[in-house]
Amino acid sequence: MFARHEKRTGTAEEKIRIAKWLNLKNTAHWHDETELVYCESGECDVEIEGEKIPLLKGECALVESGKIHQIHARDGSVSIVLLIDSELLSPIVKTHRLKCSKLSHAPDVPAFYAHVQAELKGKREYRSIIINASALTLIAEIFRAEEKEKRSSSHANQRYAFLKDVLAEIEAEYRFLRFEDVCKKFGYSPSHFSRLFTSLTGMTFTKYLTAVRIGHAVELLQSSDKRSVTEIAGYCGFSSIRNFNRYFKDFTGYTPRSLPADYEFSQNTFRLYRDPFDPTEKNSVLL
Repeated sequence: MFARHEKRTGTAEEKIRIAKWLNLKNTAHWHDETELVYCESGECDVEIEGEKIPLLKGECALVESGKIHQIHARDGSVSIVLLIDSELLSPIVKTHRLKCSKLSHAPDVPAFYAHVQAELKGKREYRSIIINASALTLIAEIFRAEEKEKRSSSHANQRYAFLKDVLAEIEAEYRFLRFEDVCKKFGYSPSHFSRLFTSLTGMTFTKYLTAVRIGHAVELLQSSDKRSVTEIAGYCGFSSIRNFNRYFKDFTGYTPRSLPADYEFSQNTFRLYRDPFDPTEKNSVLL
C-alpha cells in the first residue's frame, strides 16, 4: 500500500469541497479533511486503512481526518465526494467517532450536492456561511443517527501514525535514505521495524524505497530535465547504472531509454506524487 498526504491550497471561505465523479478511482492517500463518499449509482469500494467497504447505490461511508484511504468505483458508477474542514467539524469529531465507517442511515447527499451547487452559482450574500452551516448540520445528523464512541489513542491509530511519519520521511529523503537511519530515527530495532513496516504496507522497506526512487526517475525522464540516464540514476539514489536499469525494468517493464512518453507510473506500479498532490487517477471523470 502506497499513500501520500493530499495537501490542499486555496483561500475559499467555504470550508467544504464537493464533486461528482464518473468512474472515480484514486490512489491511497490521506488528508486533514473529513470525507464523505456517496455512491449515487453503480458500485464503489472505499478502502480505509486496510478495511474494504463496498458501497451500492444510495450507500455512504465516512472517512475520518488523517485516515489512509482510497476509492475504486466500478466503470459506469457515479460517486459524490464531500470533503469538510475538520476545524469546522471540531465540535462533533473532536471527542467522538463513528463505530462503523459505513453508514447505516445514509443522508440525502445528492440533495446536499444540489443545494451547494445552487448556492455557489447564485453568488448570493452569506453563501459561505450557509454552505458551511449546512455541512455542519449534515455531519451532526449523521452522528445523531449512527452509533458512536469516545475517541481514544488506540494501538491501531499509533501504528498508522507511525506509518504516515515513515512514508513522509521516505518521500522527503529518498535520495540518500538508508534503512538503518530510519530505524534509528523512529527508535525501532531493524527486525521490529521490518515486521511493522511490512505488516502495514504489504512489502519490505527496501522494495518501497526502490519504488519511490523509480517513480521519481520516471518523472525526470519524462520531464525537460537534460540530465543523462546515468545522472538521473545517481540523483535518485541508485549506487550504479546497472542496478538502476535492472530495477527500472522490474518496476516499469521498460528500459529507461525505451520508456514511452505517455507512460504513467500508476498506483498499480507504485505511483507516488509530489506536492501539490491529487490522488485522482486520469480515467476518473469530473461531472
